[in-house]
Amino acid sequence: MTADKLLNFFKLKAPQIVNASSTGAGWEIWLQTELILALREANQGYSGARELPYPSPLSKSRLDIGIGHNQEYYAIEMKVESAFKAKPFLSRILKDVTKIGYYSVQGSPVKLTKYVVGIAYGVAAKAQMKQYSVDNAGQVGYCEQNGLGILLILVP
Repeated sequence: MTADKLLNFFKLKAPQIVNASSTGAGWEIWLQTELILALREANQGYSGARELPYPSPLSKSRLDIGIGHNQEYYAIEMKVESAFKAKPFLSRILKDVTKIGYYSVQGSPVKLTKYVVGIAYGVAAKAQMKQYSVDNAGQVGYCEQNGLGILLILVP
């Protein structure tokens, strides 16, 4: 699954994301499930699960989404903007970038690709994400769709 395909999924889902975000807290879980189901329904051999344990020293943490396909594995952390979190949104995304750096697939020779996705609707958060994508071109994709800012970071 390329970064472009993943970013395109979120762009296509933008109208539903906007609608779901208006329902209140907890819609991030719906979006995680939608991604897994869309990949399974594509009938190309993808499998996926949510809330997978991190290896030590972060064994109490959980990976938002794990996707398997042939001999490739994709680890995805997803962060969505919340009206109730005081901390700047980009710093919350970057915390996930650090966290996913620890993720590994124990005892398996699969190729591991790590992504962090940020989804925001606020003007300040979108501006921060857009600037981050400019400052980190080549490892980061950013787009706006239906009023949402969508940031995709490929974590080495």
